[in-house]
Amino acid sequence: MFEELSSVTLTHDIPTHNLSKGDAGTVVHVYANGEGYEVEFFNSMGETIAVLTLSPTDLLAVQTNSVVKWIEPIWDGMTSPPSIANNADKVVTRMFYSQL
Repeated sequence: MFEELSSVTLTHDIPTHNLSKGDAGTVVHVYANGEGYEVEFFNSMGETIAVLTLSPTDLLAVQTNSVVKWIEPIWDGMTSPPSIANNADKVVTRMFYSQL
């Protein structure tokens, strides 16, 4: 069972929210003694990407020896990097945890 404010990762892709297996999130609410969890996913700027209700099988606990890794930005369907000044809302950076 996860507690509120636990760091978790996804066990599978959720394409409808542009989330991938291994993406990091934070448990913001626990339902019915751990039968479900409200999890917030965020970008590298700390802005919320999605808040989803998920089951325990959708999530893995982040291990204490994990390190946050950032991968290349996803330009949200663009063929080249956007001008940040004009398109900051379309830039998505994916975060995940890696074992040491």
